[in-house]
Amino acid sequence: MVYNTCPIFLIYENDEWINPLIRALEEEKMAFVKFNMKSRAIDFEMVPEHGIYLNRMSASSFIRGNRFIPEITMGFISLLEAHKKLIINGSTAMNLELSKMLQYSALKKVGLHFPRTIASATRTGITEAFDYLKGPVIIKPNRAGMGIGVKLIHDKLSLLDYLDSPEFFLSVDGITLVQDYIFSRDSKITRLEFIGKKLVYALSVDTSDGFELCPATKCSLSPANSKFEIIENFSESSEANDLGPPIRQIMEDAEIDIASFEFIKDYKGKIFFYDINVNTNYNIEAEAKKGFCATNVLIDFLKSKHY
Repeated sequence: MVYNTCPIFLIYENDEWINPLIRALEEEKMAFVKFNMKSRAIDFEMVPEHGIYLNRMSASSFIRGNRFIPEITMGFISLLEAHKKLIINGSTAMNLELSKMLQYSALKKVGLHFPRTIASATRTGITEAFDYLKGPVIIKPNRAGMGIGVKLIHDKLSLLDYLDSPEFFLSVDGITLVQDYIFSRDSKITRLEFIGKKLVYALSVDTSDGFELCPATKCSLSPANSKFEIIENFSESSEANDLGPPIRQIMEDAEIDIASFEFIKDYKGKIFFYDINVNTNYNIEAEAKKGFCATNVLIDFLKSKHY
């Protein structure tokens, strides 16, 4: 028996990341249709079916050999919007997913801090940015995902060597960000998970071994997933009360329903945001330790959106 008559259309590219949600939908006997964008051609004369369209496209699709899938997905979502379909995380949300420059502009608009950042599309611009910021700096792509291409640079010679090496990762859009390195007390970052614009939990992530970290189980670098841990009672803290309203304002402005916001604290305890993930994943092992499942919260949210 299928409980809902309004199907959920899953717009995605990565099977591994969508499978936990598919299993949950099957367990709840909720009708859904898989829209794997790797094999989709978009006919602009089509009339999209009635239903809920959940956008789960990732900025990191190029890593899996799917360089232009976000672009064709954006066209598809625009078509859905032209037909006034119900879309969760539509085109405005996806624009943020694909550009850290847009993310930082959104953070600035609501008064949330982020590391001092200079964007450049040239080698000269990158080196001049280092001179201006004086280092150490973080070099990162404007569009990537999973922490790929994030590099800590301490001095000018190391920067020049890095830019000339095969290790240098050029952003898909050609834009490199040079960013103040924030010295934290414990090399940990905090990831705030929101569903339906409501805080679900805060996840502590240990970055001491590097920045290529993703909360999805497949992405975890430690077999025991010890790098990921849900922070107890964070939603009741003063930080949650202070950060909640501006974050929800960003989500409201960009029509984002589901996202994560990542920040780091410096030695003085000042909070700096550096990433917004519209295609967010959950760490199953960290959730299991606390007897919690964000995917179930997502299912409840999808049920509430039926129309």
